Amino acid sequence: MLKYLVVLGAIAAADAQFWGGYYYAVTEASRAEAECVQVPKKLIEETLYCHGPYPKPTCKDEDKCMKEWKEGSCADNGFPLIHERSMNATGQTDPEKCDWKGWFGFLATELSRTSWVNGSFPSVVVKSD
Repeated sequence: MLKYLVVLGAIAAADAQFWGGYYYAVTEASRAEAECVQVPKKLIEETLYCHGPYPKPTCKDEDKCMKEWKEGSCADNGFPLIHERSMNATGQTDPEKCDWKGWFGFLATELSRTSWVNGSFPSVVVKSD
């Protein structure tokens, strides 16, 4: 059963196992410039909170992006810092049906596509979960 915890308008998954884990993909760049993108397995074929599906990895540099998802997380593969998060579509009552009204805040890692870096990436890092 899916459970939610609503805190200040942000929705977080109380039962992360429902989403089935993660898939990740890494850009084929030097380690210092590499990006890792990650999605919950559910987002491969379905939409959650107006995002997805992502049947193939999407990276900033599509030519260097892996062509297929791999099972696992970015953090477990040497990318400990979140660089980008997906925006939260406000007012959603059903995570699988998009009733878009606007954007507010960020979705939890368990619910969205995120971009991760290894710490030497030449950019500002949002934060690590």
